[in-house]
Amino acid sequence: MTGEPAFRARGHYLSMSWVEQLVRSWQRIARVFREGAAPVWGGGTAAICTSTNNGYPLSAFPAITTDLVSLGNNGQPAGTSNSFVVANLASGTAFSNLYSRSTDPITDIGNNFNITEKEKGFYASLPQVGLAIGLCLSSGVVALLASLPDADFLAWGWRVAFIASILLVLVGLYIRLKIIETPEFQAVKEQNAVAKMPFVEMIKGYPVNILLGMGARYIDGVFFNVFAVFSIAYLTQMAPVKVSRPTALWAVAAAALVMVVAIPIFGRLSDRLGRPKTYAIGSALLAIVAYPAFWLMATGNPLLIFASMIVAFGVIYAICYGPEAALFADLFDPRVRYSGISFVYQFSGIFASGITPIIATYLLEANGKQPWYLVGYVVFAALVSMVSALAIGARNGRAG
Repeated sequence: MTGEPAFRARGHYLSMSWVEQLVRSWQRIARVFREGAAPVWGGGTAAICTSTNNGYPLSAFPAITTDLVSLGNNGQPAGTSNSFVVANLASGTAFSNLYSRSTDPITDIGNNFNITEKEKGFYASLPQVGLAIGLCLSSGVVALLASLPDADFLAWGWRVAFIASILLVLVGLYIRLKIIETPEFQAVKEQNAVAKMPFVEMIKGYPVNILLGMGARYIDGVFFNVFAVFSIAYLTQMAPVKVSRPTALWAVAAAALVMVVAIPIFGRLSDRLGRPKTYAIGSALLAIVAYPAFWLMATGNPLLIFASMIVAFGVIYAICYGPEAALFADLFDPRVRYSGISFVYQFSGIFASGITPIIATYLLEANGKQPWYLVGYVVFAALVSMVSALAIGARNGRAG
C-alpha cells in the first residue's frame, strides 16, 4: 500500500499487509460504534437543545478530532494509527447532533418564514446539499494532492485537506450560533410538554416508523459507500481497463457538483409527488442503473466513466437524498422528532454504511475481484428501501 492515502478509508478494499488489515478492521469496528453511539447522544441532546446553540460545541467534534489527528499522528497518514480510530468514535457520537440540528429546524420552522407543508421538502433538502459540497471539495482537493510525489504526500500532503477544514468549522459554528428555536418545539416547551426521556418515548411510540425509516435509509448508505468510495478503488485497481487515481477522483467530484443542483430539485419534486413516492421512485431507479453504471466504468473510457458517475450518483442518488430529511421528519411529532431523525439516520448506518466495506470485501472475494455480486447487493438494498418508502406512504394515508 505504498503511497496510498489511507484516510480515503471506509475500507478501500486494497491489498494490505496483515498489520494494515488489523488497523483497518479496528477502523470498521470504530465505524459501527460511531453509528451506534450517535443516536444515544441524539436522544440526550434532544432534551437540552434542538436548534438552540446549547449544543453547538458537540457539532464541532467531528472536525476538531480529525484536525487534531492531522497535526499529530507521528507523521503517519490518518487511518494508520489508533488515534484515527479514537477520532471516529468521538466524532460519531456527536454527528447525530449535527445532522438533527440541521434538518429538524427546517422542517419545524415553516410558520416563521411562511413555509407551507408543500414546501418543506424543498427547504429540508437544502442542508442535504452540504454532503454534495463537502464531497466535491474533498474529492477535488485529494485529486490535486494525488499529483504530489508519494514521499511528499505521506510527509505533509495528506494533512492539507484536514487542516483546511478548520475554516469550515468556523463557518459552521457561526451559522449554528445564529439558529433560533423552532416554533413547534417552542410551543411544546411553553406547554411544558417536553419529553423527559425522548429516546425512550420514541422507541415505545414509533417502533414501526423507526423500522420503515431505517429500511428507507438502507440504499442511501450502501449506494454512497459503493459509488463515492469503492468506485475509486475499482477504477484504479480492479477494472479491466484501469484509470489514474485523479481521473477517478475527478469523476466523483463532478458527480457531487451535479448533485449540488439536483438535491434541491428533487426536494421540490417531493413536495409535488409526495416524499415517500419520490423516494421509492429514486430507489427503484438506483436498482436499475447500478449494473449499467459499472459496465460503463469497466470500459476505462473517461467520458463514459464520468457519464456513469454523474447520472447514477449525481442525479439518481439525489432523487433519494433530496427528500430524505423531510421524509424522516414526517415520521415523528415534535416531542421526539430530534431523537427520531437522529436514530433513523445514524443507527441504520450500522448496516447501511458501517458494515458495507466488510460485505463488499467478502463479495469481491467471492466473485473473483469482480463487482457484480456487490452490485447485486446494491440492488437488494434499493428494493428494500423502495418497499419501505411505499409502506411509509401507505401509513401516512396518501398515495405518495
